[in-house]
Amino acid sequence: MKNFKTYQLFFGLLLILFVVGGAAYFLGSKSKTSEFDSFFQKQDKKLSPSQLAENKQKQDIADLGLALNMFKLDNGRYPSNQEGLSALVAQPANLPSWRAGGYIQKLPLDGSGKAYNYQLSQDGKTFKVQPSS
Repeated sequence: MKNFKTYQLFFGLLLILFVVGGAAYFLGSKSKTSEFDSFFQKQDKKLSPSQLAENKQKQDIADLGLALNMFKLDNGRYPSNQEGLSALVAQPANLPSWRAGGYIQKLPLDGSGKAYNYQLSQDGKTFKVQPSS
């Protein structure tokens, strides 16, 4: 009989914790918007064509930067100014470590439909990728 009362007390406390925890969860979630919900609410805004173009340009430049860094990891250097961004899709001469298939499927075009400009610094340590003007 004593074991039955112990189990009864245990399950009673468990039920109370469950009810109180559930109430706290639902009351807390109704009083404020979660980060997950607010992220997607921000994404629901309609972007203007110029904002979409600007976002695409930023993404293109980030993708090219990533591909250039992978090129450097494999080959020990960035593409020369003469090789340019085309070294990411077609293997330049004398690069045995060039990745089969390239570093990017195809080179993106900027908002005006032209290729992005690539400029390697004189010391070969940094580069710039910009839309053509």
